[in-house]
Amino acid sequence: MWFLFFPMIYFIIIGWINYINYSQFTPEIKSKIIIVGDSHLQMALNPKIIHNSSNICLSAETYIISYWKLKKILKKNKPRKVLIGFAQHNLSAFNDLKFFNEGISTQFFIRYYPILDFQKSNSFKIDYKEYYHILWKETCFYPKTTHGNYLGYYITSKQSKVNDSEVVATRHYGPIDNHFGSSKICRIYLDSILWICKKHAITPILIGTPVHNSYYTKIPTSHQKFFEKTKKELRKKGILIIDKTHEQYPDSLFFQTDHLNEKGSRRFSIEINRILKN
Repeated sequence: MWFLFFPMIYFIIIGWINYINYSQFTPEIKSKIIIVGDSHLQMALNPKIIHNSSNICLSAETYIISYWKLKKILKKNKPRKVLIGFAQHNLSAFNDLKFFNEGISTQFFIRYYPILDFQKSNSFKIDYKEYYHILWKETCFYPKTTHGNYLGYYITSKQSKVNDSEVVATRHYGPIDNHFGSSKICRIYLDSILWICKKHAITPILIGTPVHNSYYTKIPTSHQKFFEKTKKELRKKGILIIDKTHEQYPDSLFFQTDHLNEKGSRRFSIEINRILKN
């Protein structure tokens, strides 16, 4: 067994060095507007059009992750506004399974291991076996100088394909005869995002991007009701909400039925920028 001693000591030392590096490191974002959310805002808001902004969205990101991301970033950065993706799918219970779902959980652990805070989270399932496997692979082999994979960036596409509404709606809400419920966990973490913004004297703005009508009509009624109920509650609290999920954009402005393409992003970014300046 002695031949395992030195490799284990090596892994422990390297793992500890990397832990110190990523736990003490906070990325610097000088922009006065930070954009957080999933691929909907990632592809919709061009930071070159939204004045003095940084788009740090990543695909499939949930409110749980966005909260942890902001908690980390706001240790050293002081933006004036945070733009947060807000649509029906963000409140679907399919988000509750992303730390347990095979494939998605692996991607999440690789991206977000520096900011995960599972010790305080017992309300959703976590594949701990895969988590510790990824953590070992990412931190125990060699010292890393950067651990910022959780920061996203604006992406776009010139393509336009609006024939995937059935696939996308099923992924977000489940099959038509067995829909996922609405997520109380996502609702709680959305409140946590709003709370941390208030704590740091930051104005949060919730933004829903346009989706194609063929997708919008497939959103289950129960999810629409929960979304509208949440929107009403938050507006009563004074939260600014820009909901353009049912905005009628032409087919040519969509990349997919739930994402804008480059032309759609330009139009939407100009619209949002105009609102933010008022």
